[in-house]
Amino acid sequence: MNNNNFYKQTENYVTGLFGKVHNPNLVYHNLNHTETVVQRTKEIAEHYHISERDMIILCTAAWFHDTGHLFTDNAHHEEKSAAV
Repeated sequence: MNNNNFYKQTENYVTGLFGKVHNPNLVYHNLNHTETVVQRTKEIAEHYHISERDMIILCTAAWFHDTGHLFTDNAHHEEKSAAV
């Protein structure tokens, strides 16, 4: 699987999660916030000229970083985000 395909699948999966699991209480940790975090992650990573492999790892983490908020309370969202 090439990196662009993997990245697009990750983006589509997380975007789909936010579309399927609607949580009206997510005023801040929503899809817009996640997209902003991904964009800022890319900007910072590009500044440091990291490898393409590391860029994919960072962006994947950025996409998933708050997905736990869709499934659990604030106190446990980090663990759930890692499990999604």
